[in-house]
Amino acid sequence: MTPVRCAYCHGPAEETTRPCPKCQTLLHEDCWRLAGSCPTLGCGQGPARAPSRWAVVLTAALLLSVGAYGLHELTKEIPRRPPPPPPSVRSETATVAPAQPTASAREPTPTPSAPPLRATVLLRRADARYNASDWAAAVRFYDSAFGIDPALRTVASLVRVANARAALSDFEGALADLHAAMKLDPSSAAPYACRGSVWIHRGDPEAALRDFEKALRLHVDRATTGLTRQQLRIRLASAQASLASSLSERPGRSPEDEARALELLLHAAKAGLVPGMTQLGLFYERRRHSPPDLTQAAKWFRRAAEREDPRAMAHYGRVLVSGWVPGAAPEEGLTWLHRSADTDCHLGVRFLGECYEHGTCVEVDLRRALQLYERASKLNDSHAQVLENRVRLRLEDE
Repeated sequence: MTPVRCAYCHGPAEETTRPCPKCQTLLHEDCWRLAGSCPTLGCGQGPARAPSRWAVVLTAALLLSVGAYGLHELTKEIPRRPPPPPPSVRSETATVAPAQPTASAREPTPTPSAPPLRATVLLRRADARYNASDWAAAVRFYDSAFGIDPALRTVASLVRVANARAALSDFEGALADLHAAMKLDPSSAAPYACRGSVWIHRGDPEAALRDFEKALRLHVDRATTGLTRQQLRIRLASAQASLASSLSERPGRSPEDEARALELLLHAAKAGLVPGMTQLGLFYERRRHSPPDLTQAAKWFRRAAEREDPRAMAHYGRVLVSGWVPGAAPEEGLTWLHRSADTDCHLGVRFLGECYEHGTCVEVDLRRALQLYERASKLNDSHAQVLENRVRLRLEDE
């Protein structure tokens, strides 16, 4: 059975603290704050923020301009009635017969027909619903527009409807739409980038890896995929980290599995994926078929901690206070643990509690340790609950 993971850093579910309020995807509390929005394809839910006055004014102006443009475009396509023909010319003696049309006039040159007006209107409604994250309505309007005029099934529209279907967890329908988009234009990067995200949500990081690599090879500019090359690299790195996590936690993993997981994590970390750096540090610390490399673990923990990853701050503080880094001051570890705890990272709070319980770099203070364990328990740290009960018993014995 595949373990449930955080949708952002792909860490184990034991540390999961909250679901996304919109799509119920599981995330770590600190990953939720670090990402700024839900990483689920098509969700985009983020912490609520009060809009500024200028944001409200600019939004209203933008909506007015878009509405005026849409009305102008709709009125342009309404067919107008042709003017009536002139009355026939009559004289007192004879009627002038109309001229017979020539062969070229009787058989006009065929011109490509414009999409039916109803299909165009439905497509615009679908785009509006898509931009408003109303996925069910967007899929309904897209399907209706495609049913009236199949010529509207462009690469861009198929990628959009596939994104909407994926947001509704209709992965089979999304893959069918993306396959049709690839047949329309095999050189477009957008369908491959979108399908890579679908594979991630379906739990197939190896297929996602192939699609993201192909999207990077085909990528021309942001207009083709909606993503910059750096964003595509981050998605590729996320797929690499997810595949590495499944390899490193596979029961009975072989040395080859560990070697491939290390290679994937190194690619993800060097691409700039901060959770990948933290995961790489944990890999160096906990690998089975090779001796743990605590120096490398501390190096990658520090890199991620300097990029404000709360989990990395907690792990880096832990290795410092444990004296694993030669020449480093253990007291510096307390600073990192406090910085992590200040972000409400349950790991930072729990590790700080362990310092006060065991007297690591501070004097033993069981009451302070109990307070920190209680705080970590409220952040859904199950291990902290066990430590909390242990400290309570010690205080009762005193």
